[in-house]
Amino acid sequence: MRRGVLAAMTALAIGAACSAIPGPRAAAGDTAVVALRDQPETLFAPLATSTEALTVLGAMTEGLVAEDENGDLEARLAERVPTIENGDAILARGSDGQNALTVRFRLREGARWQDGSPIRASDIRFGWMLVSSREVKAAQYGAASRIQDVRAPDDRTVEVVYRPGELDARYALCCNAFVLPEAPLHGVPVATLAESAFARAPIYAGPFALKERQGNTSLTLERSPYYALGQARLRSIVFVFRSDPDGLLQDLSAHRVDLAAGVYGIESAGALSSIEPRGVRAYYTPTLALEHLDFNLRDPTNLYKPHPILAAREVRVALTLAIDREKLARTATAGRAPLPLSYLPAPSWAALTPADVTTYGFDPAAAERILDAAGWLRAPDGIRVRQGTRLQLRLTVGSGSVQRDQAASQIADALGKIGVAITVDNAVMTSMTSSRGQLATGQFDLALYAWVGDRDPYGWSLLYYKAQIPVLANGFGGQNFPGWSDDRFSTLADEAASTLDIDTRRARYTEMQRIWTTALPAVPLFQRIQVDVADARLREFRPQPARRPVTWNAARWSFGGV
Repeated sequence: MRRGVLAAMTALAIGAACSAIPGPRAAAGDTAVVALRDQPETLFAPLATSTEALTVLGAMTEGLVAEDENGDLEARLAERVPTIENGDAILARGSDGQNALTVRFRLREGARWQDGSPIRASDIRFGWMLVSSREVKAAQYGAASRIQDVRAPDDRTVEVVYRPGELDARYALCCNAFVLPEAPLHGVPVATLAESAFARAPIYAGPFALKERQGNTSLTLERSPYYALGQARLRSIVFVFRSDPDGLLQDLSAHRVDLAAGVYGIESAGALSSIEPRGVRAYYTPTLALEHLDFNLRDPTNLYKPHPILAAREVRVALTLAIDREKLARTATAGRAPLPLSYLPAPSWAALTPADVTTYGFDPAAAERILDAAGWLRAPDGIRVRQGTRLQLRLTVGSGSVQRDQAASQIADALGKIGVAITVDNAVMTSMTSSRGQLATGQFDLALYAWVGDRDPYGWSLLYYKAQIPVLANGFGGQNFPGWSDDRFSTLADEAASTLDIDTRRARYTEMQRIWTTALPAVPLFQRIQVDVADARLREFRPQPARRPVTWNAARWSFGGV
């Protein structure tokens, strides 16, 4: 864990302390009012994907082990965090020569669901079977499919057996999505899970349980008397659904609302700073969501041929040098996150420093010289041409982000200045990244969109693994949209995935990033900034850079003085 980087990122995430004494809160001292942009699409956890649903469920659910905002692990429903060192994680080599990983959890004595019934190991096994079913279409299906079996040798022991060769470095977190009560879910038709009686009145193991809904306007949670780690400090959390950010600003400054989660973007930083003197604090957290520019290395008219323009590395280098990425990142993050250096952004523990990788500064004059030397010369209209081919590219942009749209405009303008004609096409993200979308089928030249990951490099590295290149043979199901193939990179990825030794993995991922930044199949642009706004008196509010809701530690929230 690179503590220096994490400390810097944490400092960026914390808003300035408020000097004024805030006015009285409208809610009772043991109740928090949390504003969300919309109501949750479902309260059935395996099918929840929106910020709203995950935020509500973050207070209602609990895992066996949790990851805090610094990436450290803490036991929750489990008695302790399983590790190789304490013997709860066992790595053995099978007869076929492949490593086999088994992880054992011991449930806390007396752990109960919110209805008071005991949590049994068989519940966790049931949850795994449910999530690993293709028909359910759970968000965690991919992680569940890496597991061969979940066993319950007794009521408090859970044994997770991974498939041979599957070495999950985050094995301690493997069962959190499987913490589901078997009794109320057994026999519920898969097609009705999202709208089932359970989804309307769910029973989980977290610190807060559903108390009531008020139509489409609010939802109230009340602390559970059965929470395994002791009762939450707050008595209740009221979630209100607000689509009026301007009106919400007034309610935040008047302390009628204590927290706004997922409502504001970085473009609201100016408006938010204006209410900070009234006892409100804005939190800006650089997240593990990386906006980047893909180069298509394959010919859109024939994916088995190289791209007529972008297959040449010198062209990719020239285009990168023409973009003022430092300025672009400052604009997109309001200066609250540094320029990412590779496909692994901080706070991934494998993220590198500028001295470790090939970097590309802003140098449009050098870009022009490179293009001139490569035979791309300006025509009378200013657009470069080589052997009758115009240097004209299509930039496909995923819709739904103000910062991404602004970046696309800056990129098109910058490339135009060095003689590259850019056509900008906007595309819906879900269709753009689907198995038959523009990216998988290679129908783009440049693509601007984001990948979202976690602290471990494993998933990020698969994005550029050669077997992940989408082709007809795999149903265009891979995610290596640039179509970049490097044997050494992929071999290193295999080696990193075949061990749990952190030093070995770090060495492999370091070399992989050096290869990647030299080859330049894509250009990292900026990290997304998560913006949360809270009453300055809200204690233990600790937003995460990873894909976890702000309510991950809601049991510890309370209100105190400024």
